[in-house]
Amino acid sequence: MRVRMPQLFESLSDRRAEKIDRRREAPLPDRRGAVLPGALRGRDRRHKLRGLCRTLSDRCAPDGAVQGSPDDSSGGGGALHRLRLLSVHLPGVGGGGEGGYGARRRGADPRRRSAQGSGENGDGTAGNGRVSVLRMEREAGMIPVGDRSGMVKHYIRRIVRFWKVVWWFIVSSIRVHRDQKGRSGWDAVACSAWHAREWARGSARIFNFEIEVHGDPQQFPGGLIVSNHQGYLDILTHAAIFPIRFAPKMEMRKWPVLGPFVAQSRPIWINRTSRQKSKEAADEMIATLEHKINLLVYPEGTSTDGEHGLLPFKSTPFEAAVEAGCRIQPLLTFFSSGDPNAYPLAWFGHAALFPHIWRILGLSHVKADVYILPVVEPVPGENRKELAARVHELMCAEYKRIKGHDET
Repeated sequence: MRVRMPQLFESLSDRRAEKIDRRREAPLPDRRGAVLPGALRGRDRRHKLRGLCRTLSDRCAPDGAVQGSPDDSSGGGGALHRLRLLSVHLPGVGGGGEGGYGARRRGADPRRRSAQGSGENGDGTAGNGRVSVLRMEREAGMIPVGDRSGMVKHYIRRIVRFWKVVWWFIVSSIRVHRDQKGRSGWDAVACSAWHAREWARGSARIFNFEIEVHGDPQQFPGGLIVSNHQGYLDILTHAAIFPIRFAPKMEMRKWPVLGPFVAQSRPIWINRTSRQKSKEAADEMIATLEHKINLLVYPEGTSTDGEHGLLPFKSTPFEAAVEAGCRIQPLLTFFSSGDPNAYPLAWFGHAALFPHIWRILGLSHVKADVYILPVVEPVPGENRKELAARVHELMCAEYKRIKGHDET
């Protein structure tokens, strides 16, 4: 037995090596479309990938630079502590090539990048795919990963703010039901609009939300308010400035916190799947404006990142302004957190709602700049499409002036 033990260990070692080679030859598709080596299967695949990136960073480039690092000027650029998909080309597994990050897709999460090789490794051997080894995420305002005390502070901030918002919502609900006793009809709707402003201002204090208004909101006598749309933060911002009635989409009813808040203001729910419901909503908009209650709409019809101009306007909301003969107050809204590495504040595209809210809760400071543009009055004989085009042209011109570049 003493003589055969080394031979046995050598045989077991060879079998183990053959098994590992077979697993590596079978690629495993990742859910993002990348191809992972079979040896990295299992529940701890992500942890193994992060470990590989740390140990193999010197193998990614001859000079020791990592793709996406500040020293790399050929592919992608950007600091490594920002969110990246870092592709490391392993011999026999990933494609080589130049690397670099893919172009930003319209409607997709702009933080995500991917690198695809040319099908040939740096050593001349053929590759069979790409390997996304690391996705480092530095949230807006977060301390780098190594500082655990900073991470704990941000989690505590999120938890505390969440319960403060819940408490403030309960207090506001009690006030609304108390003040609406004995009120009915349009008097109750107007009362709800004023309470919506109080709730939004209290919530802005909880979030350390700084709202800077460029212009005088008191110059607007009342009517239709239109603005560019970047997500749910717009509702909180505009409700803190004006007492308004909302016209949100029906799906917002199911949103946490914000859905019940909007429901308290007795909004005009927009159901785009039913023509009859859409007609009833249009009539309700006209009646709201005729009763001198501010109505807030986002004519783009969807949210954007707020950095690439305005989308074409839907003309349906402007039909109410034409029929009621009321004025229109255009607004331009922009958000910032003061951190160049910040997570996008706009909620748009296919971004998930709950993770975005969770990150916003952890921000130390958010600033909203609201520009109040000149009031637009409907011209006699002007239809809704002409009015929508005129307002859109005004807002695009002001957008170009404020941002300092072409909106396209």
